[in-house]
Amino acid sequence: MRCITSAQRKAAAARYANRRATQPAARPLNGNASRYHATPNTTTPAGPALTLDQLYFGTHPNYANSPLPVETMNSSGVVTSVTSGTGIRKFVDALPSLPVAVPDTVTFPGSDYYEIELTLYSQKLHTDLPPTALRGYVQTNYGTDSQGNNTIAPPSTPQYLGPLIIAQRNRPVRVKFTNMLPAGSGGDLLIPADTSVMGSGLNMNNGAPYQQNRAKEGLHKSANCGSVGFYGLA
Repeated sequence: MRCITSAQRKAAAARYANRRATQPAARPLNGNASRYHATPNTTTPAGPALTLDQLYFGTHPNYANSPLPVETMNSSGVVTSVTSGTGIRKFVDALPSLPVAVPDTVTFPGSDYYEIELTLYSQKLHTDLPPTALRGYVQTNYGTDSQGNNTIAPPSTPQYLGPLIIAQRNRPVRVKFTNMLPAGSGGDLLIPADTSVMGSGLNMNNGAPYQQNRAKEGLHKSANCGSVGFYGLA
């Protein structure tokens, strides 16, 4: 894998800053003349170029094709809102964390038992973006407490990369996996389906298209522990 150094990133940001400085067109954001967003095929004067510090360490993405957000600020210069559909800001959300499943140790003595469902839900992937429709996984059974009772509620929010199952060596793990995606057209993929890949396209039995609300589970293990991961398959 190619390693990009900090110096190379800064050099790329400097090249981008120079390109922005020579662009022939720009438009102000919400009347704030100190922040500009390049607009092709216009003749308005170019605004002031962003500095290397603003591009690389600032609050806006610095990739060449990333649009700047259209922001509304109060009199103190604090951003109060961002126009939906424009760019997004950096460093406004905490990194997401994976929910950890809680084991039921009494239903099947000597093993950890989990009930996992695949479901359709929505989530804001960034403060400046509207909710996005996603497919994710959620535990539905309760875990066992220190008194031997199933009273520990599992994480209630679905997660497209979770929940994480912490497995122990020489201890069996049982998982009941249920596909709760909507039936019929309501369970179709949220993006165009590639019907050329194996397992999609036309059904070999009757020639009808395969449903897009199917799923397949898989196991992923590391050196010292195991984690069960689930992923949808069209």
